[in-house]
Amino acid sequence: MEIVRQKLEEEETLSQRTPWSPAQIIELWEICLETHFKTIYGRIFSQPGGTPIGKSISGPIAGIYLNWFDEEFIYSERCKNKPTLWKRMRGIWDHGEEKLQELLGHVNEQEERVQFTIE
Repeated sequence: MEIVRQKLEEEETLSQRTPWSPAQIIELWEICLETHFKTIYGRIFSQPGGTPIGKSISGPIAGIYLNWFDEEFIYSERCKNKPTLWKRMRGIWDHGEEKLQELLGHVNEQEERVQFTIE
């Protein structure tokens, strides 16, 4: 949530597009996330972490988070072995298998709920 709050506060045109402040938008978003329940075979379940599967807000929020992740851990100086091209679903790598495994380890140690694979 902090990442979304930061992006909203940095957004220069937000006030031109909505009368709501970043704090109000975050409050509405929290309500959307907290009120997600699924009923399966008569039992009620909620998803306590992340964005709920099936909610229309989940895709855009995941996109915001992954864009932040890319900036912080792929394009920044923290990443010693940068891919030639990084498009999340596909990439171009020309630094050898050993360095590729180092990159995979680097991105996967950042957030345990976000894990990348090589296929």
